[in-house]
Amino acid sequence: MLPKLELQDVTVTYPGSKNKPPYTAVTHINFKVLPGEFICVVGPSGCGKTTILNAIAGLVASTQGKVLIDGQISDRPGRNRSVVFQQASLFPWRTALQNVAYGLELNRVKKADALTKAQELLDLVGLSKFGHHYPSQLSGGMQQRVNLARALATDPDILLLDEPFGALDAQTREFMQIELLRIWQETRKTALLITHDIGEAVFLADRVIVLSAAPGQVKEIVPIEIPRPRELKVKHSAEFHEYERRIWELIASEYDKIGGAFGAS
Repeated sequence: MLPKLELQDVTVTYPGSKNKPPYTAVTHINFKVLPGEFICVVGPSGCGKTTILNAIAGLVASTQGKVLIDGQISDRPGRNRSVVFQQASLFPWRTALQNVAYGLELNRVKKADALTKAQELLDLVGLSKFGHHYPSQLSGGMQQRVNLARALATDPDILLLDEPFGALDAQTREFMQIELLRIWQETRKTALLITHDIGEAVFLADRVIVLSAAPGQVKEIVPIEIPRPRELKVKHSAEFHEYERRIWELIASEYDKIGGAFGAS
């Protein structure tokens, strides 16, 4: 099967300035993502997780190597990818419905058709009755669901999620994990999510890519063989905790290399 997404020997070095030398964020990154797969990326702080996502999105240029989508080189933003950032960043003067429709309007979809599609997506993310609410009238979790609906509006092949629940409280975060899995199972989009939360990665992913300390490299790819569909109660299973322990130890060993105190009390 042809991968939906493939990174071949991707290295990203940011240029230096008068007072700072060039900085290599990630180096020799290689992995493949199959169509419809849900991949999570974890690693020590500063290991280049977001740099990888930005390179896939076309927001950052690779210094060397290739990003391939459906076997074709992709080096700039395109409609086949959408990004969900940690902050919803909704337009405060637009309703939830109008925010979701925005990308469609940019693509010159007729307003009536754009609003119809936007309502369908609000239905999908469980906000059927909140289309005419403004962002200030929505909770953080609801705003992020609008953000997700907006990302899905242009029907991308690949959904890129950069710590989308990082700003939410723990209870809302778990609820949003369930919502994201439900939406992914309905749309079957190829998804790549960046997170610092190991439990979140294990719960969501088909495979977890663990990066080394900076400059980030692929340290290990861990297949998550917990059956789907998954419910929150699986987080209490011995199997789940074993995956968490394994990934935690992989990351902790990277902090040990750089003299950190990962996991210290």
